[in-house]
Amino acid sequence: MEQKRDHDFNTSMPRPIAFINLPPMRLIKDKFLTDVRRLYTILQEEHACKIEESADQVVIRLPEGSTSQELHPRTIDTRYRIMLPDGTELYLVDRGGSYSLAIVIN
Repeated sequence: MEQKRDHDFNTSMPRPIAFINLPPMRLIKDKFLTDVRRLYTILQEEHACKIEESADQVVIRLPEGSTSQELHPRTIDTRYRIMLPDGTELYLVDRGGSYSLAIVIN
């Protein structure tokens, strides 16, 4: 019997996704602002995403063909794998309304 590794995930079925709503930049701690801006620049310049910032939120508009899967088992956090059409993976973690977004560079 094959044993599951800690990094193996069960996932829900992929669903189309058009955008991600994130908290506004003013709520991001200063020490993370440079990294967040760099991530947004990479998403725009290399992956055809559009970033819309307002006082209330940041909306990342994803290219057509993007999908989202919830990762299981569920923990205190709700976790999603977002696949862009070019094969880029994003991971979104919702910690009770506090969000983290990471990009996987292949």
